[in-house]
Amino acid sequence: MKNVLEYINNNDIDTIDVDSICQYFGISQKTFLFFFKEANGKSFYEYVSSIKKEKVLAATIKDFIDNNIGNGLKLQDIYDTFCTKRKMAQTIFNKYIGMSIYDYYQIARMNYASKMLADSNMAIDIIAQMVGVDLAHFASIFKEVYGCTPTSYRLKLKKPDENC
Repeated sequence: MKNVLEYINNNDIDTIDVDSICQYFGISQKTFLFFFKEANGKSFYEYVSSIKKEKVLAATIKDFIDNNIGNGLKLQDIYDTFCTKRKMAQTIFNKYIGMSIYDYYQIARMNYASKMLADSNMAIDIIAQMVGVDLAHFASIFKEVYGCTPTSYRLKLKKPDENC
């Protein structure tokens, strides 16, 4: 049954059906459905439905972060908005997006900040406030993601031959 779960998880869940799995593994539908439920405690259809729901939740959280990052979004706002337990949301997000919510959130904030540094003359403290970071920590977080401070980054954009 482990091979079946690997097959399901490694393929597009929207295109998987019982016939294709049975054909791939050379077993009958009746046998497959019986053993799947015995091994997993839920039917194949319940399992597929739960995976689809997880994928949708992960994608929705990602979109929510992307669409609200410039509005001072806080990490807790994400959990509050989706009424999910932190650990469950982290596990699902990591499974489908490939990183923790916190890491994605930090990168999204710094990507938004880098765009603001490039596209505006807005003061750095205002940009930090827009992405929900106090000025004292903003430069260190930005440097962790981009390898230079926000000031150096902005100067590099004006003089591309300069290093950060």
